[in-house]
Amino acid sequence: AAPPLHLACLVRDFDVGSLAGQLQDFRVLAASPSLLQAEYVSVLPWPFEPRWLSVTMRIGVVRGTGAVVLLGESVRGAAPPPGRAVTPGTVHYSYYHIAPAAPARANGRASGAGGVRSVMRRAINIDMRIPLPAFVVRKSLASHYAADMAAVEREVAGWEGGALQRRLREGECYRVLERAVEAAAGR
Repeated sequence: AAPPLHLACLVRDFDVGSLAGQLQDFRVLAASPSLLQAEYVSVLPWPFEPRWLSVTMRIGVVRGTGAVVLLGESVRGAAPPPGRAVTPGTVHYSYYHIAPAAPARANGRASGAGGVRSVMRRAINIDMRIPLPAFVVRKSLASHYAADMAAVEREVAGWEGGALQRRLREGECYRVLERAVEAAAGR
């Protein structure tokens, strides 16, 4: 129950922030209305070393539909800073397509963020170099994304005056997404 821009901002929070471990050392290296480049470290539970990633996220909006498209991948040839006890992770691709949907109605009234709803589609192929069987990794990711969607629903429900609304107003990463949506809408 949220417009595509709100979900795109939450994707940035939840996907980068908690996909694999505890987020540490997140740095934006470049930002424009169509591109975000960042590097970050995710600290994993013992006995695994932290994972370092350098990624780009391309941001676009489909004219005519207002769907927000996010396409992320690791920066080819990037390496962690010398002296860091980290293992490089690889995002082969991370794709989101977040499209506006027809408003849901509850008791004859629109519900959610002004009655606006979105449909989110997700495809991802990552290698965090975790020596576990593939079925364990898949089960862990499925559990992670289910928990993320529950957190997204809680965040969206408290939109007015909430933390996401403040981050949209104040955070550069969010303004990048907002400018991309506005540019596509011709505002």
